[in-house]
Amino acid sequence: QTLPGLVSRRKAESELFLKGTKNDVLAHTILAQRDTWLKRKPGQTSDLTPEQKLFVPKGSAHAWTNISIVPGEVDYKITLEAQPNQVWWFYPTHWKIINDPKVTSVDPQFKHPKKLVLDVPYYSQRDNKKDPLRSCFSSACAMLLKYVKPNSITSDDEYMVTVYKYGDTTEPSAQVTALEQHGLDVKFRQDGGWSDIDSQLAKGFPIPIGVLHHGPVSKPSGGGHWLTIIGRNEDNTAYVVNDPYGEMDLINGGYQNSNGSHLLYSKKNLGPRWLVEGPGTGWYIEAIK
Repeated sequence: QTLPGLVSRRKAESELFLKGTKNDVLAHTILAQRDTWLKRKPGQTSDLTPEQKLFVPKGSAHAWTNISIVPGEVDYKITLEAQPNQVWWFYPTHWKIINDPKVTSVDPQFKHPKKLVLDVPYYSQRDNKKDPLRSCFSSACAMLLKYVKPNSITSDDEYMVTVYKYGDTTEPSAQVTALEQHGLDVKFRQDGGWSDIDSQLAKGFPIPIGVLHHGPVSKPSGGGHWLTIIGRNEDNTAYVVNDPYGEMDLINGGYQNSNGSHLLYSKKNLGPRWLVEGPGTGWYIEAIK
């Protein structure tokens, strides 16, 4: 049961943050580059309770007094002018940070970490109501959609209803149209390389990619599988992925288990399965806005 006082407080906070979101941006603000969240504590938004997070629409600008990096945390810690006694956390990739030289409390080492992992929810294809063994493409695209537009869908099953209006779950045209129907501008590409992956991550977009998941890494085979890249490790030798079917055996092919959330796939062994015909031949979904 939610207490009336809590409801009033949450409403007041929402009004505070939503008020004047289209006003001129101040000299020391954070500007939401996409629909996102402010959080009471660091961590994945999907793991937080409603009381621990506050939805912030794209275009909102909020004046801050202090921003700092906490060792070991991907999120940044922030104090806002509107709530000087309240600490919030935010994911830096989602925001443009506008600095004011007069603010002296900013950490002089303030910079984006080399390691980059987007806070993308995980969808397993195994529990899909329709075609669980062949709906990897839909689950991978649903993760992209849910991340970029959090209020668009509640599950990959809901997204698949839209997909099947325009074709089969395996068809790129059906996926592109379904994503566009939910307000996401995307393209199906067959010319991808690692620089494209890094560029999309830098823009704050997860990347669904198509790979060959059967056979040894020296000679991958199969009808194809889709997974979603959500980040990279610190030395950029591997990517963090949400694999809708589970943990792939990158060396031998096939799958080791059904746990596909936040896995680390090396570029060395993922590359031959994605760039099957050589550099610049990877299949992926490019999100534009």
